[in-house]
Amino acid sequence: MVAVPEFATPDPSATPDVASVVAPSAPAPRPNYAARVVRIALAQRGDPYVRGRSGPNAFDCSGLVRYSYCKAGVGAKLGGGNSARGMLHWARLRGLTGKRNPHVGDIVIYANGSHTAIYIGRGRVVRALNPRLDIRVTRLHAMR
Repeated sequence: MVAVPEFATPDPSATPDVASVVAPSAPAPRPNYAARVVRIALAQRGDPYVRGRSGPNAFDCSGLVRYSYCKAGVGAKLGGGNSARGMLHWARLRGLTGKRNPHVGDIVIYANGSHTAIYIGRGRVVRALNPRLDIRVTRLHAMR
């Protein structure tokens, strides 16, 4: 899992490949940034999954994350390029990953960078799953 402006991660016992990130050089973000990221991502529910797309009407998993952060005005704080693997690598180099206590707005990275989602609270994430399931909300550890 990877996150941006002031976010954390999930329970390590359930999904060992989940990590979270907090932007290093970013000043403490305003609390509304996380809510804005989540609100923007949730507004995309039902939009189609299309590999390599980053909005505004179709997304892949990292495209949804990048789009949501950029629209919320905090995209510059998220490093790692346009892939979940790149985001995770960027976060690990900066010591910004973790597997406990996720915060709303955290970026969740699954399977060492094969998939990404945004933590929305209460053990749930919003994610771009695949062409059959599109953009939807699932449990945090629903991917095995």
